[in-house]
Amino acid sequence: MADGQIGAGRGDSGSQALDRGVPPQKILRRAAQLVARGWCQGAVARGKGGREVLVTAPSARKWCLAGAIMRAVHELSIQHGKRCGASCLCWSRQWGAFFGESAPGLGWAVDWNDAKERTGNQVVARLRQAAKNCPEGQN
Repeated sequence: MADGQIGAGRGDSGSQALDRGVPPQKILRRAAQLVARGWCQGAVARGKGGREVLVTAPSARKWCLAGAIMRAVHELSIQHGKRCGASCLCWSRQWGAFFGESAPGLGWAVDWNDAKERTGNQVVARLRQAAKNCPEGQN
């Protein structure tokens, strides 16, 4: 996958925005905005007609929890003049700090987002709460 393109698959991607000075609170708030615009399950992002697309695709209209974070990392890395192309691993290592989970990781985010009883409003609320809970000075 080319540098700057973020995953079509659930575990493909992200950025080192965390390590490059983009505040996690900003990323989490942007992810909440994206999910508030449109939320999905079973894919990182969906376009018109529910078709699965890359999280960075101009046609993307809905995002899952992980997909919204990946898209936010991509957008904010570009705004800060950084290249986006490293692994989402840096984020998956931070899930516990942001979401208060005992077994953090990307798999948790996918499972939590895709639970049958989950709603988009719950995902937005969780992202906003994570932004508030984010340790100060966490870069």
